[in-house]
Amino acid sequence: MPIGLPEFIENQENRCPVIFVLDTSGSMQGEPIAALNEGIKTFKQDVLRDTQAMLSVEASIINFGDGVKGNGSA
Repeated sequence: MPIGLPEFIENQENRCPVIFVLDTSGSMQGEPIAALNEGIKTFKQDVLRDTQAMLSVEASIINFGDGVKGNGSA
């Protein structure tokens, strides 16, 4: 979502936090990681298609493999 949209600043709707905890370990090579990436891509596209969702959803990603890394907001 572009930062600075007046609609976002003036939006009084409740926020909807979404936290993805994603396995990026070696066991996810090939088709499993491709499916995970496709799922995240689809989620983002669906949120951006819906104005209400775009103004309400706040997503974060935590990935783990050899350790845990917080990637901040998505």
